[in-house]
Amino acid sequence: PFPIEGPTSPQSSMIATGQNYLVFPHFTLESGITLKNVPIAYKTWGKLDPVRKDNVLVVAHALTGSADVEDWWGPLLGPGKLFDPTRFFIFCANVLGSPYGSGSPCTRKDGEDCDATTGRFSREAEWSGEGWWGPEFPATTVRDDVAIQKLVLDYLGVEAIFACIGGSMGGMSVLEWPLCFPVRFPKGAGEAVNQRPYISAIIPIATAARHGAWCISWAEAQRQSIYSDPLYLHGYYPPNQTPRAGLAAARMAALLTYRSRDSFESRFGRRTGSNKAAASPAIENGSTPAVHERRASVNEESAMAHNEGNKTPRASTSPPSKATTTPSTAVFSAQSYLRYQGDKFVKRFDANCYVHLTRKMDTHDLARGRAHWGVLPGEKRLPHGGEEDDEALSRVLGFLGQGKTRCGGVEPPFVHVVSISSDGLFQTPEQRLIHQLIPGSTFQEVGSPEGHDGFLLEFEAIGTRCTNVLRSPTANAGQNGATGGGHLGQVKESVFGEVEDLTRW
Repeated sequence: PFPIEGPTSPQSSMIATGQNYLVFPHFTLESGITLKNVPIAYKTWGKLDPVRKDNVLVVAHALTGSADVEDWWGPLLGPGKLFDPTRFFIFCANVLGSPYGSGSPCTRKDGEDCDATTGRFSREAEWSGEGWWGPEFPATTVRDDVAIQKLVLDYLGVEAIFACIGGSMGGMSVLEWPLCFPVRFPKGAGEAVNQRPYISAIIPIATAARHGAWCISWAEAQRQSIYSDPLYLHGYYPPNQTPRAGLAAARMAALLTYRSRDSFESRFGRRTGSNKAAASPAIENGSTPAVHERRASVNEESAMAHNEGNKTPRASTSPPSKATTTPSTAVFSAQSYLRYQGDKFVKRFDANCYVHLTRKMDTHDLARGRAHWGVLPGEKRLPHGGEEDDEALSRVLGFLGQGKTRCGGVEPPFVHVVSISSDGLFQTPEQRLIHQLIPGSTFQEVGSPEGHDGFLLEFEAIGTRCTNVLRSPTANAGQNGATGGGHLGQVKESVFGEVEDLTRW
């Protein structure tokens, strides 16, 4: 791989300074498709221990996050905190398919415009959308992200990871890390040479061992919102005319899964705000009787009230007319909040990327392709189906259990599973299942009324407990403790407003 100057996409140009870009001339996906000149965007904080090279903390971002941990988990980053740059070399990479710098629908196909000598991309061509992958960007999986990020860590000289931590989609990645790389250079799935463990601890938060029907269904509804926008054009839309209404609607639907019913009720209730007076067409023909004018005006006002909040272009069945002012339409505060968030989101994200990432999450299943793990010679396996899948999942997660011999005798990582009590997307029973299937793991249920977003909001509960976990003798086995040199100033304001939107809820 070779480093290049960024940004590599319009959205990655929004990232604050400090994001790095590494291009891999070739990378083969789990599907067998080989990408050429694929960029990976990443950020780091702190310094790598020059001797042991194992004080690495890998942070994995969620669906619409970026490699900029300060933007969405800023309160946890700083000296003495969970993400302590004076102790750890903190690493976070942008996943494939995301618009924030790594290979995605918003980067150039095969990177053919990237010059390895200068490390530069053709900006003007790229920003116009010409040569972008668009909807043709191949499907990627969570395992693809883990595999290519491992190559970035190799490039940086990392020899072992102290801990992996992440929530939601990031939690999926966290669970995959020790299964894909129990040691630094495994022979293959389920086996490895006799090396020291590559990862000492993992902390999956608000996630699941496999993506369930509930989450898959919500993702499908969100994708259909995007598909139904007439500007979507099967993903071949120009950058200056994107399916904003569809993407905003998808974001609104997603927000309902990120919070809880109680949090919405307590925050908004039935409070309303006054909507700005809207312009209503009047009858232009002066010879129309006044009664017809009034009737037409009432009809148009009714239609406008019916379509209040509709962002799609109007297809009028009546001739253009003079604008008049109609009484303001009351809008519930909950509606205003969703619309504001939808409008804000489309300014920083891409519809094709959203489709891609939700499909990536749909593929998540720790047992996929690993049904043979842990099966003894001559042991009878259950017929393919639900029970067989459950048995396979149990065996796969068993590889992470304390006291288990796996991969040539390599010790498994310490596992701390975190759940949010009111999470309606990845419910607590899903995290309890992970805990139950991994012998020796610990479990923490964070009491919060905020739903799935609690993993981003409950800074104190998550930060304090997880910091103690990373300082425990079990988690620190084989790790040399603090390393000096890292310094971080005051946590900056969120570039995309992620932290502010959450904490000011």
